[in-house]
Formats: sequence, structure tokens, C-alpha cells
Amino acid sequence: MDRWDVLALLGIALLGIGLGLLAPWLGIAAAGLVLLAVGITGALGELRATRSSSQLQKGA
Repeated sequence: MDRWDVLALLGIALLGIGLGLLAPWLGIAAAGLVLLAVGITGALGELRATRSSSQLQKGA
């Protein structure tokens, strides 16, 4: 489990808490959604970097 997984998990938890409390805590839900998006984007970026480096090693 890397930092992107932790951020995504935290984002899911905050989104669930915020939506569970609904209107007064909509800020928690929004922060959770942002963290989830950052976690997913970071994980995908890291995956792309890993794939491109392995492709470069195969070509060399």
C-alpha cells in the first residue's frame, strides 16, 4: 500500500462521512472527493512512469 492508496482510502472515508452527515459537513465530503481524485491521479501517474521505464529497459 503506497501513499496514493492511503490518500484514496482517506478520500473515500471522508466522502462517506461527509455525505452521511450531509449538509453541514459538505466541506468534509468535498475534501474527501479531492483526496480521492489526487490519490487516483497519482497512482495512475506512477503506473505510467513504471510502464514507460520498463518499456525503455526492454528496448535497450
